Parts: sequence; C-alpha cells; structure tokens
Amino acid sequence: MSRLIQTATVTQTATVTQTATARAALPVTQPVLTVVPENHNAASVAESLVQRVERGVFDLTCGGVRDLEVRVTDGRVHLRGYCGTFYIKQLAQTAAMSLAGEMRVVNQIDVRSW
Repeated sequence: MSRLIQTATVTQTATVTQTATARAALPVTQPVLTVVPENHNAASVAESLVQRVERGVFDLTCGGVRDLEVRVTDGRVHLRGYCGTFYIKQLAQTAAMSLAGEMRVVNQIDVRSW
C-alpha cells in the first residue's frame, strides 16, 4: 500500500484581465503530491528532500550560495552556506520553503561581501 505526502509546491502563471488593454500574470500555487511506498523509511525520504532542496536552491539562485549544506532534522530543513547578497539568501529560502511542505525552514546562510 502507498501513502501520499505533500512534497512540493508548483507555481504556474495565469493571465488575468485587469482592463480591456492591460493584462497581468499572477502566480497560482498548487500542491504537488508524491506517492511514497510504505516500505520507505524516514531517512530515505529525508535524503530525497535534501537532494531536492539542494537542487532547487542551486537552480533558483543560479549557484549563488557557496558551500551549501542542507540538513533535515526534527521536522526542520536547515540551510547553511554563504552568499553575496540578502536577495540570494531570500531566494534560497523561497526555494527551500516551496519544497519543504509544512516543515519549517531555518535559514542560516551568511551574507558576505566578496
């Protein structure tokens, strides 16, 4: 038997008419469900989440976080590393939050001037 867990959030773009001539793209968020077999243990699910978060942070920040370390402990996703701007730090947190589901994200990424 399998169980469903929420693993990520996908953002799609929808076009909404504001006036007869103006249009704006608004994000529409939809949860994505993944089927996880019952025989998967918590460690393998956590390891899979770590890999997805690492990839998501790398993709969204274009590799802007150096020495990225992602850990999942006690229902929390911990981010460590360093970057050059607070904006990159925020992007990393956004990526992690979109993949962490209901888990809390602890962002310990340092912002350093190069």
